[in-house]
Amino acid sequence: MTKFTKYFWLIPGALFALLVHQSYIALSMKNTLDKGFSTMAKVRNLEVKDMVAQSHGLVELEVPLKEGGTLVKKMTIPAAWVYTLGKRTLNEMPVHVLPGTGEEVIMDDIARVQMRTLMINIAILILFILMTTGGVLAWLRYLKKNGDPAERHIPDAIPV
Repeated sequence: MTKFTKYFWLIPGALFALLVHQSYIALSMKNTLDKGFSTMAKVRNLEVKDMVAQSHGLVELEVPLKEGGTLVKKMTIPAAWVYTLGKRTLNEMPVHVLPGTGEEVIMDDIARVQMRTLMINIAILILFILMTTGGVLAWLRYLKKNGDPAERHIPDAIPV
């Protein structure tokens, strides 16, 4: 086995870290939707950044809190969602709010799509973790059985 074999585990490890992150966001979002309160947030700014490689939107919301005061939240969202939201010429939009959580403000109009996207990401990550773990295990088994191909002796070519 080579000294670099242990680094093969970084690929499934990184995917697992992404899985934990996406799961945390999904649980935090569900918590905000279930336990948060519904209110209307004032849209302070809605802009689209069209770039060749990536298009996204930035929405700045001013959310009134139950105990008084306001929470100003800047959120980046995919451009397709911005166009959906922008069709209605928004001054206000319905949101769910739960201060102190990972996802404090959830826009009601796109919450369902956002949750589906998270679930698809989680499913794909589980599939990729299984595939890369299987690949690493197969490679390690191959190395154990046949040895490192870089260290095998290949006889010199016979001159013609």
